[in-house]
Amino acid sequence: MILPDQVNLASIAFLQHQAEEELEIQARVVKARALLDGYYDTNLARETATSLVGGAAADIEGPNLSEITVRTIVRRVDIQGYTGNDEKLITWVENVCDAIGVDIMQGELHQWVERDGEAFAIVDYDRNATRPWDETTTGLPSLIIKERYTSAEISYGEEVGSNSGCKAHYRNNDPHQPLEMISDRWIETIYEDEEAVATQRMNLYIADQSLTRARIEKYIMNEEGEWEEFHDSYIDENGSEVQEEWPIWWTDNQTETGRSLPIIAVHFRNEEMQPITRKIWGLQNAMDHAWSSFLASMALAGHQILKFFGWTPTTDGKEPAEDGSNLMRIKARSLIGSPKKRPDEASLEAIEAGDIAQSINAMDKIAIYAAFVSGLPINNFIISKSVASSATLRQGEADMVAHINALHRLLGRSWSQVFELFRLMELLYGDTPFAPSAVRPIWAPPETVNVEARTEEARAQKDTGVPVEFIWRHVWGYTEKEVDAMQKALAALAAPTTGNDGTGTDAAPANGADSPTASTATNGRRATTAKSSE
Repeated sequence: MILPDQVNLASIAFLQHQAEEELEIQARVVKARALLDGYYDTNLARETATSLVGGAAADIEGPNLSEITVRTIVRRVDIQGYTGNDEKLITWVENVCDAIGVDIMQGELHQWVERDGEAFAIVDYDRNATRPWDETTTGLPSLIIKERYTSAEISYGEEVGSNSGCKAHYRNNDPHQPLEMISDRWIETIYEDEEAVATQRMNLYIADQSLTRARIEKYIMNEEGEWEEFHDSYIDENGSEVQEEWPIWWTDNQTETGRSLPIIAVHFRNEEMQPITRKIWGLQNAMDHAWSSFLASMALAGHQILKFFGWTPTTDGKEPAEDGSNLMRIKARSLIGSPKKRPDEASLEAIEAGDIAQSINAMDKIAIYAAFVSGLPINNFIISKSVASSATLRQGEADMVAHINALHRLLGRSWSQVFELFRLMELLYGDTPFAPSAVRPIWAPPETVNVEARTEEARAQKDTGVPVEFIWRHVWGYTEKEVDAMQKALAALAAPTTGNDGTGTDAAPANGADSPTASTATNGRRATTAKSSE
């Protein structure tokens, strides 16, 4: 028996509450992943496949509102460049990002953030990697992106927790308070006597605390299910195998007495640290049933159900078997009725099919409501645009832009931490000691670009004396490099263009063109390229 004077019962209750809350969070994440992957209720799918369309139940999948929601947002969260005060550092960061494929990784990372509510990135350094932009020098930062941790004991449909990923540990479990640690768990395959054995690994990236410096602790789970220290080894410059110290002090001199550095794991999150799709999970269920009804209407339109009286239809023409195995089943193009009629009253009639248009309208209304509750443009969701006016189709644009701008702030802060870790890694292990200077991402505009509106805005700003370079950056969305290139191109012109109305050389640097898309002074990778609504 545990006595009150032997243990703090309040602490035990609090830890239990945290454990239960953590399992709830993981359950939401697993469900969000299943829905994004196209989860369709097994019983409904089996019934739909058997009764309506035939084929395998696994092939039944209706309109995926979760996928539309995440896609609509993520395709508008795109890093298009980098900015800061140190041009050499910016160029170096850009080279690193190009070399390690940040332009590809960012899409998957941002999708995880919206799908799960959070995601992570871990920065490391490969001393032997060749730099694509400088083959005479070796050494390159690396980036590993990680999902939010979910236990394999949690499932939803066929989706099971991955038993890997990261978790952020904030003071008092509050993301607005200091980050104390990020834990990273995964399953690793090791070989013992040429036999593959799956074992659990965990790294703790512990931030600077009041009583200890920042450090990295590595663990492996033993056969008794307990965590024990894990010592990595590496080959030093003399070709000898060296075992790492434990823990690894993450300080400027790599010792316990040094100054703590920012931990190499970075937490990315959205505003609520929850799946963005959770608001429409109920509507997704309604859509799945509406889709089943739509398939039923389609089937009945081509294969009517026939009802009978005065005789008993069976599959083999014989009397009904005791187990009912030879009876006609109710499905498209089936027969239903009763034999309790006189022969002269026997008949065969067709049941009229349902109105397919009504089924489509029902799905449209569910999709429109999904757009409304998720705060996204309706035209990304609906099946038939005839059910909504042009004003209705534009609804949600402002909410979407506000949400994406919030993501830009949160994700931009995290990406800046990643870029700073790149700099610190180069300072510790490389040969280019950059001075401290913040590097920030330049985001593509979140809204669908309206060139005419941008042109009017550019003209208005020019008329009020706004500097040309400001208009190029903040109205047309050009990067610093593009602005520099355009300035050089314009300076090389023999004579300035005339008849400027605010949309030519000054407001949209396109060598006199009315639209920035006509510019030949840039590399074409700009925020002003019109994008269709996703």
